[in-house]
Amino acid sequence: MGELGLTINATKTSLRNARQERFNCLGCSFGPHYPYNSKVRVHMSASPSKQSVQRLTEETDRIIRGQRKIFNIVAIGLLARDAVG
Repeated sequence: MGELGLTINATKTSLRNARQERFNCLGCSFGPHYPYNSKVRVHMSASPSKQSVQRLTEETDRIIRGQRKIFNIVAIGLLARDAVG
């Protein structure tokens, strides 16, 4: 890694047993996943990390709120036009 100019951050780096505990890397959570259906065994998989889901939720909410404001402005303009008209 030294040849590429990369260094390891000791505070963020740790060894994990991926068969027993999850770890996050590049926005994904890797490790054992417990299914909602109790008839299915625990399996190794990857899913979006909680932080990634939270960021996506916040961004989606921000966009929807912005669209709602635009819709309200257009609706008020149409109502005002019809009231005058």
